[in-house]
Amino acid sequence: MDERTETIASYDAHAERFDERFERHLREFGMAHADAFLDVLPGRLVLDIGSGGGNHAAYFASKGCKPVCADPSEAMVRLCLRRKLRAVRSSLESFAWVVKFHGIWANACLLHLPKTDLPAALARLDRHLVAGGAFACSVKEGEGERLETHERFPGARRFFSYYADADFRAFFPPGFELLSFERTPTSERTIFLKYLFRKRAD
Repeated sequence: MDERTETIASYDAHAERFDERFERHLREFGMAHADAFLDVLPGRLVLDIGSGGGNHAAYFASKGCKPVCADPSEAMVRLCLRRKLRAVRSSLESFAWVVKFHGIWANACLLHLPKTDLPAALARLDRHLVAGGAFACSVKEGEGERLETHERFPGARRFFSYYADADFRAFFPPGFELLSFERTPTSERTIFLKYLFRKRAD
């Protein structure tokens, strides 16, 4: 089983518990980033890529947005549908949609890609974002990339890529204007780097 398949299988096996964790993280650490994203949206159509169970998308829907959830985990997509959200099973690398979005929310999903795959993934998302659209993302601060286990999720092995701020920014094309950046510690060992970009007009 390759690292991508192991990561998806881990989310499938522990979907409910991960969903509870993601909801708690949103409420404790993610609201300011989410609200800043909402404030700069030029419209209501939002892609939540790597959506998990739809915690963030449900919040965006409560604020009047029309979110589309996309996640490679079948169990996570079921949780999105349980929340009455529009959802498709799709990886970031293969996502395709017929219209462009006013905003793309990529919370803690780019960190599951090998760094060599990040430029192509960002280019794909760029093609799905309108000019003037908002792009928000977060990754973990650190070095290297590896499969990891967690004591709270027995048997789970997930792949993570870690970044320094300057290294992560360097992946973004010049057409993306950085609106805000923050470092958010969520535990003694974990710091998230959070970014909000606007895609410049063509």
